[in-house]
Amino acid sequence: MSATETAALVACEVEEVDTPTPRFRSGRPAKDLSTVEGVSAELADLYRQARRGKIDATRAAKLGYLLGLLLRAVEVAQIERRLDAIEAATLGDQHGNTEH
Repeated sequence: MSATETAALVACEVEEVDTPTPRFRSGRPAKDLSTVEGVSAELADLYRQARRGKIDATRAAKLGYLLGLLLRAVEVAQIERRLDAIEAATLGDQHGNTEH
């Protein structure tokens, strides 16, 4: 399952409103699930909701699992981008390119 598909599953409770920022039905802004920070914040919110009994523990476990998968996918994509940048800089240096 791709990161995009996983994000779509996790964000299924988000509904679009007239503003560019998606919001949950509760009115709180949805997190940006394409960043480590956003996924981590969503995991923390999910934990707090489960602890307060606002969400069923079984559902929280399922969503937490999906968020964990998404977090891993976002981390891998971030590492790939950084590695690509390092490789590009290294290859540029090997070919006499001094621009950085």
